[in-house]
Amino acid sequence: MDYAQQQRDPARHVIGFLLVVLLHVIVIYALVNGLARKVIDVIKKPIETKIVEERKAPPPPEAPPPPPPKITVPPPPFIPPPEIQIAVPPPVQNTITAVTTKTPPPMSAPMTPISKPGPSTRPSTPASLDRGKCPTPEPQYPMASRRNQESGTLVLHVQVDANGTASKVEVSRSSGYARLDESAKSWILTCPFKPSIVDGHPQASWTSQAYTFTLRD
Repeated sequence: MDYAQQQRDPARHVIGFLLVVLLHVIVIYALVNGLARKVIDVIKKPIETKIVEERKAPPPPEAPPPPPPKITVPPPPFIPPPEIQIAVPPPVQNTITAVTTKTPPPMSAPMTPISKPGPSTRPSTPASLDRGKCPTPEPQYPMASRRNQESGTLVLHVQVDANGTASKVEVSRSSGYARLDESAKSWILTCPFKPSIVDGHPQASWTSQAYTFTLRD
């Protein structure tokens, strides 16, 4: 029988169709029964229950204790110190004698202030010679006086203004030699003075300065 005859036989087509339908039914049945058993097995398993304890909220933190009160200590009462009055001693008047020899340069002593207030003022601090600011530390000893061995002590009366300048010089007591007197006068006019102080203010006044010219053998 050739292929054309097989196509013409309808019985064979019916049998094949039935076989295909039967095969599908078997497959569907097997699938349905398998899924149903799985569902039953799942249902048969016991259901586990767990009791979960309720978590308690943590207690609120304790409030910090209040800070201690500030204690204010009052300042100690002010007690003024006692006033101490210190008496100022009067200036000490010293006379230093200068000694020179014939060969070396003469050594002269500083002028010694002798306070002598003016007629209209009475200074509380007398004027004094600022010897450290003099152009030369001592008067020049004249060469003729050294050759003639002239020496002696003289006292100069000096007027000092409020600026500390010697404005006038007079010989209050002579050394006995004009050359020595003039040398001391010329030197004192070049030296500055500290003016006298009256009630805290500088005032013009008179002061005396003694000087000694001495030769040493």
